[in-house]
Amino acid sequence: MLFGTDGIRGKVCLESCSDPVDALVNERKITPDLLWLVGHVLSMKVEKHSRVIIGWDNRPDNPVLVQALANALDDEEIEVILAGICATPGLHGATLLNQCEFGCMITASHNPVQDSGIKIFNKNGLKTSPEQELEISRLAHDLWQEEIGELIPNTYKPLSAYEKFDADGFHQQEIETLLQTSEIKHHLQISRPLFIDSSKGAAASWLAKHLTNSGIEAVEVSKKAKALNENCGAGELSPGQRWSLNDAKKEAHLLIKSISTTHDSSILPPKSLVGMALDGDGDRCLGVITHESGYEVIDGDLMGYLITRNMASKSTLAASIESDLALKHHIQNLHRENEVIQTAVGDRWLSYALMEAYSQNSDQETSKILPLLIGIEDSGHLVMPRKHPLIEGQWCLVGDGVRCMIRLLQVIVNGFFKEFPSTGFKNRISIKPFNRKLWNGENELSRNIEKLIQSNHPSAKRTYIDGENNLLLMQAEGFSIGIRNSGTEEKISISLRLRERESNEIFLTTLEKIKQILSEQMSRID
Repeated sequence: MLFGTDGIRGKVCLESCSDPVDALVNERKITPDLLWLVGHVLSMKVEKHSRVIIGWDNRPDNPVLVQALANALDDEEIEVILAGICATPGLHGATLLNQCEFGCMITASHNPVQDSGIKIFNKNGLKTSPEQELEISRLAHDLWQEEIGELIPNTYKPLSAYEKFDADGFHQQEIETLLQTSEIKHHLQISRPLFIDSSKGAAASWLAKHLTNSGIEAVEVSKKAKALNENCGAGELSPGQRWSLNDAKKEAHLLIKSISTTHDSSILPPKSLVGMALDGDGDRCLGVITHESGYEVIDGDLMGYLITRNMASKSTLAASIESDLALKHHIQNLHRENEVIQTAVGDRWLSYALMEAYSQNSDQETSKILPLLIGIEDSGHLVMPRKHPLIEGQWCLVGDGVRCMIRLLQVIVNGFFKEFPSTGFKNRISIKPFNRKLWNGENELSRNIEKLIQSNHPSAKRTYIDGENNLLLMQAEGFSIGIRNSGTEEKISISLRLRERESNEIFLTTLEKIKQILSEQMSRID
């Protein structure tokens, strides 16, 4: 299987290899040969002369990967459009606007700049399903076994040979229009300036300017970063992270350093918004607010709650298995008919769940009204509706960090930012190095962990979630423990969630026992 939680990712290696599929699966390497192979597989899924658009983020080796993908598609008589450097939501919109069969974003999101990969959208703007990913993976393996590698060219056609589309410019126009209709302006709980950290991604050159023109004085900090995602961006922040004033001034993260050297949290009103951070490909967003003696991260769960609270009536929400249980409970209590759907980790699962719920509940009268849908992940992935750029009255879903930022600013201006709800307790542990083959959620090690959890917490029952094939999820009222292989990095994650913050000692003891067992087992080399 080539795909993880969100597309294909690995460390870029520009050298040819004997088997690019094996290099990814066993060595976590992304090579031009692999992108060339994926291009040939995608061409098998569409008719000749169909359109495919390719965008990429600002990683130094991405142009070589783009060339390999574009050449493979071109070889099979697919019309290739290059969207240039852009954010993933920009590529999403460009795919719909240009009526492309596929939109391919060359990125590794919040991963280090040495990594890259590919996210694939279909013609409706949805990411690949597990069934499609299995088929792409199987076809790639079979093609390579048929010695298609002998056809890889020594040199690729230059990028200048392909049709161009300015996806970043299109994204800017959308955001500018949204800002003009949002009526946001400076508020006592928005600092002057508001620091913006675009992770040295596409928005670093324009977002602060557009916010300033709309009445929110903003300064971009990630232009000073040495590279994409390096000491900047949402990927370098953690949900629930807090700093004292002194610790913030010592912080290497450019956003926190800039805030602490400019603003004194003790002078600003409590819970003032002082910073916002995107990730490298611009599809997630986290905020930084003041607390009584410093600063803290406002995560996707809390942002989702505040945005939902600002909605006038019943909403349908999707929240991942790592979302705050207390906030999910509060969201359901905001409106008696609010629906909260539990999904696997990854914004595509949020989109699938919301699209299904909308199609079941909508009718012709409401189809032209903005659907009250939102997908929430604590990492800052928030999925919200966007108008289809070509089809009147049709909606699609997208994870767009800038859209999320604007919605949060609207919440503040409308006065819904003062009263924060009580949050639950979350503790997430990552174990690495580890042997991925030793955990699948069903083997003997998995069953032993399940028995351990049940012996300590007899009310816990196992829950199965579509899309999380290696997940062990044990849940009871107000309690959840989940264990899964990461789909984006080389680690296994243990996640504890409680609806109440107090009386967590027995749960932490269980967490520590699980960590000890997995640390011992996962370091084994078979």
